[in-house]
Amino acid sequence: MRLKNEIKQVQVKYIFFFLLFAERVIGQFIGAGISGGASHFIGDVGNYGIHMPQGYNLGLAAIYALNPHYSIEAGGFYGVVANDDALSSIDWRKNRNLSFRSLVYEAHGRVNFNFFPVTNRTGENHSPYIFLGYGLFAFYPEAWYQNRWVKLRPLGTEGQGTRLSDKGIYPETSSFILFGLGYTITISQIVNFYFETGFRRTDTDYLDDVSGYYVDAAELAEIRGPVAATLSNRSIVRYDTTDRLRGNPTNNDWYVFTNFKIIFKLSSSREKCRTGW
Repeated sequence: MRLKNEIKQVQVKYIFFFLLFAERVIGQFIGAGISGGASHFIGDVGNYGIHMPQGYNLGLAAIYALNPHYSIEAGGFYGVVANDDALSSIDWRKNRNLSFRSLVYEAHGRVNFNFFPVTNRTGENHSPYIFLGYGLFAFYPEAWYQNRWVKLRPLGTEGQGTRLSDKGIYPETSSFILFGLGYTITISQIVNFYFETGFRRTDTDYLDDVSGYYVDAAELAEIRGPVAATLSNRSIVRYDTTDRLRGNPTNNDWYVFTNFKIIFKLSSSREKCRTGW
């Protein structure tokens, strides 16, 4: 009797671990794909907060689904992040009259969590999800001037790298914390579709080339040239800007990518189940 009970216990444990492993395997896949969509900027220039997108993004992604709920993902993006004080509802920003675009190149890693299991099985083919990650990016702010895009960083529009400011030229690279949410649908045995919005809290305040104080325009023109002085202060109504803030140095910039993504499964649990059981 005791031997029979032990055999039953072993059988139950075997069945339990078999089902657990089978569930894990069923949800697994390795995939790669492409994405594209709109970009938003939250910072010193233009409207503050979420608004109509002024740029776009294109990306590549590789994903490893660990099980029906969790996956890890690596991605790379090229994006254009832009905004314009003319679009702001804040009067002093409208008068400041600055505008920019930044070319952004980023790479990130992240963890995704599906609220409901996502597999190839009927009834388990869609779910909302959230994600959290970390990334690095390079950015190149520009302004439209005399029918061409002018790179702003070398101009030092706030006197960076000159006697007019105690700050050096800011770096072209930075990092960000990534978080967001989305919705995924399994289209077929080999294709998954995603729609998502990812927020990037960056470690720079110069994505828009605006952070600190105005400097003397005449001195800036003497040191860096007339274009630097012009792009430093484009106000519609001119005031005495001596020691006046041009931006907000206490808040770093954010950018947001909202995009559609298609992932093609390069290998999946369906193949493993065929050969493994």
